Amino acid sequence: MILILGKSLGVLPNDFYQLGLSVVTLTLVLTPFAVRLSPWIGRFLAPARGPLEKTFPGSEKLKGHVIICGFGPLGQALGKMLEKHQIPYVVLELNPQTVKKLKKEVPIIFGDGSSAEILYESGIESARALAVAAPDFMNAMAIIQQAKDMNPDLPIITRARYRSEVDDLYRAGADVVISEELEAGVEMGRYLLLQLGIENKEVDGFVKEIRDFGSADFF
Repeated sequence: MILILGKSLGVLPNDFYQLGLSVVTLTLVLTPFAVRLSPWIGRFLAPARGPLEKTFPGSEKLKGHVIICGFGPLGQALGKMLEKHQIPYVVLELNPQTVKKLKKEVPIIFGDGSSAEILYESGIESARALAVAAPDFMNAMAIIQQAKDMNPDLPIITRARYRSEVDDLYRAGADVVISEELEAGVEMGRYLLLQLGIENKEVDGFVKEIRDFGSADFF
C-alpha cells in the first residue's frame, strides 16, 4: 500500500498517514452499500442531469422481457429467436455505430450492462431473463454481478470463450454458461462421428455426456 510505503520512507507525516488510512477504511466499508443503492441514487439525480436518452418508445413500461447485453452476431441471433416466439426484449449495446444502425429496427439502448443505471433503464427489476452475449470476459463478470445485486432471482445465461472462464462466471452468479470452446469441439465431433458411420443415437448420448460433465477434465 502506498500509505505504508510513504510512512516507512519517512516522506509521509503520521497525521496524513492516519487520515489516509481512515479514508481507505471508510471507502471499503461504504462501497458495497453504494453499489446496492446506485439504482436509487441514479433515479434521484436523474432530474438534475436530464433523462437518459431512450432509443425506442415505451421503454419505461418494460415487463416480462429479456435483456440482451451485446448485439453482435450472437446477440442478433438471440433477438431473432425471441422475435419468432413473440418474446419482448431490449438490447444494451456499447457500439454507437450498431445502435445508430439498428435503433429503428430493434429496442436498443446505448450503454454498458455493468452500469446499475443502464440496467435500471432496461427494466432489470421486471425482466424475465438476462442474456450476456458480450465477448469480453471481465465485462461479462461485471454485468452478471451487477444484475444479481439488483435482481437476485433473475435467470442469467452467458457465453464463455474458453472453458477456463466457466467456473468464474458461475461464481459471479450466472445460471447457465455456454462455453464456445467446448461447444465448437462437441459439434465438430458430432458431425465427424456421423460421417464415420456411428449411429445417431450413440453420438447424441456421447454429446450429452460431455455437456453434462462440462469440464476440460473429461478428456
